[in-house]
Amino acid sequence: MHVMSDTLQYCNQLAGEVTTAIVHRRRVPTGVEMLSSEGQRLCAMGHLRPGIARLRMAIRRLEDRP
Repeated sequence: MHVMSDTLQYCNQLAGEVTTAIVHRRRVPTGVEMLSSEGQRLCAMGHLRPGIARLRMAIRRLEDRP
């Protein structure tokens, strides 16, 4: 079972993971940066669950292998 926390701290953790992954890649999959910025914006506005969902989507796209 995977537990997902809906806190601002978790949003920030995911945003950091996305940023780190982007920095370490030569090519960033389409839509990752948009999902990340949208997720961070939603979290900052207090919409934690949708923000987390977008950040997790960005992470999944970064993990996909071409």
